[in-house]
Amino acid sequence: MLQRALILSILAATVASAQEAPPKPVPLWKKCGMEISWMSDRRSLRDNNQGGALAKTEVDLEELLGEVRDKAKETGRLILWYIPQVAGSHMYRGAILDHYMNVAIWSDESVVDLVQRRFVPLRAACAKELATETKVSRWRVVEPAIVILDAEGKELHAIQRIRTFNADFIAAALRSVLEKHSPAKPPEGAAGDELMKGGWFDAAAKKLADDPLKLADLRRREGKIDEALGLLDAAARKGADASAVAALRGRALLSAGRIKEAKEALEKSDSAEAKYYLAHAERMLCHDDVANAIWSKLAESSGETRWGWRAAANTTTHRDQKAYGPAAVGFEDVLWSAAPAAGATTTRWERTPSDLQDVAKRATAWLIRNFSPIHGWNDSRYAYWPSPEIQPNVHMAVTALACAALLEWREEAPSGVETVLAAGEAYLLDENKMARGKNEEPYADAYRLLYFARKQDVRGLTGKGHETNVQQMNAIVKKLAAIQDKNGNWAHEYPNPFCTGAVLQMLLLARKAGAEVEEGVLTRGAEALKATRDDQGRQAYDAGGKGDNDSNSSGRDAMCEGPLLELKATDRKSFETAMDQFWTFLDRRENVRVCDFHSDGELAGFFFFNNFFHTTEAALQLEGKSRGGALAKAAAHLAKIPEIDGSFIDSHEMGKSYGTAMALLSLKNALRK
Repeated sequence: MLQRALILSILAATVASAQEAPPKPVPLWKKCGMEISWMSDRRSLRDNNQGGALAKTEVDLEELLGEVRDKAKETGRLILWYIPQVAGSHMYRGAILDHYMNVAIWSDESVVDLVQRRFVPLRAACAKELATETKVSRWRVVEPAIVILDAEGKELHAIQRIRTFNADFIAAALRSVLEKHSPAKPPEGAAGDELMKGGWFDAAAKKLADDPLKLADLRRREGKIDEALGLLDAAARKGADASAVAALRGRALLSAGRIKEAKEALEKSDSAEAKYYLAHAERMLCHDDVANAIWSKLAESSGETRWGWRAAANTTTHRDQKAYGPAAVGFEDVLWSAAPAAGATTTRWERTPSDLQDVAKRATAWLIRNFSPIHGWNDSRYAYWPSPEIQPNVHMAVTALACAALLEWREEAPSGVETVLAAGEAYLLDENKMARGKNEEPYADAYRLLYFARKQDVRGLTGKGHETNVQQMNAIVKKLAAIQDKNGNWAHEYPNPFCTGAVLQMLLLARKAGAEVEEGVLTRGAEALKATRDDQGRQAYDAGGKGDNDSNSSGRDAMCEGPLLELKATDRKSFETAMDQFWTFLDRRENVRVCDFHSDGELAGFFFFNNFFHTTEAALQLEGKSRGGALAKAAAHLAKIPEIDGSFIDSHEMGKSYGTAMALLSLKNALRK
């Protein structure tokens, strides 16, 4: 009995001790987004969520929505519903985008100020109960999304498919929604800075007329950068705090894209805010290691501030070997957007074919800003098949695409392109950057061929560097030949026609540029494509099958028929039919472009630019009006889909460098005479 009593007393003491133990501290980066008083479904998101299932919650969603509506009626405010996840299997890494929102949007001072003062904030996944009640559903809305509701729950506005995380843009968009749907009068007697935080800018400007420092902050928030800089000069003359002036000047210059000047100003401020944006400036000057060092130090020194939290997010590494935060991978945009925020429903900036030169210029500038001399273009998070060990090949492939794209568009920024390409080519030639024998190896080699073949086009077949380029191509061709399987296929993860078609296309391009390619390698590749092709020219998803669905195969058919036509293994009519199918189902592929999983049958966002670029490459084999019509369609579609920061994107997992490089290469093809 005594022994039993002793055991029970020990257990009781252990339980009591456990109950008294302090909770584990919240990691700094997880504090991002906590400044907003969310009414929440308290549902967590799981990364690599291939089934797309929502996590369970004990919150009664209908009751939650009722409480939110009651609060909106009581306060006279609109409801801001942040949707981190929409039910369905279209997204499997939505948790990453939720991190980006928390860090770049929901921790930005202007957004936090506005949401806290003018909205009833609701954070909840769009589960069946809420979808039924609000009529918000998948495809019409893709996460992350912000849906604005009135007090009755009626949808007034939605900003969705957010893929560029620019807080100034989102804040301006929210102010435009308030102006249209809830033009409340400014509170009487409120101070100028309080009016600014609530989005009443006109009233705030009158109150702040004698305070050039705060007025400069307001003008920067509304995008009046030159006026803000003039006010900061006035503030300095009046003896305002030098560190505060330097911090605001740096942010204003950064907003204007004057990055070197911004760096110089930010270095003169000792504020945590200035250090956060100084790291941004260093990163955009291709000093990513310097930026990471600044963020790391800031997280240590300012862990009790939003700047420390955000810095920690950009230096804390996820299991895919990338930071949780958006800045370190090029998704947080701190430049003032030229795209109109009023009425914005997405971060895509739809342009017209007459704008394509500007589209190309902005995309080129984006690639230059996001290059690392040490790491190449390494923002892709693609890691799960089977693990991050494949990333060296992914980064090599993306770096090769980006180098090729800059080579094609070098006239948009000649000095910047030459500087970047010198370091980029050194990266491409470093075999230590590869993960031989791992997935994605064929794309890494094929796209290096693309770069050296395009370089031959620039310099001429007998120009400077000709022999060196051919030697590089010959060495890569041998590596590709060595990993072709016995049936003629190449496998990025598994043998399939879309990888085989892409490799064949690049081998043929290299041959035209002077490389030596064994005929047997090409013949076996053509036989592999014919084996997966049905009698209507539709390609299977992987080796061993046959194509059988117009929509699913529409993205890969023309990119496979193109090399077959060049190798005289198909006829021109079949090739043209495949090309027609590509355009017929383009809108359906566009609908899933920014989704990261097999969203609609075999269609998936990560296939979009793979299909688009290789199809525009094949379209150059069309003749007469067919060629002109196809290339015009390609150009018109590309004009519609750039992001507000100048980048392009399909699956966010693949990264913006990949999408931007592919889009630039496609656009160059579309504009070829």
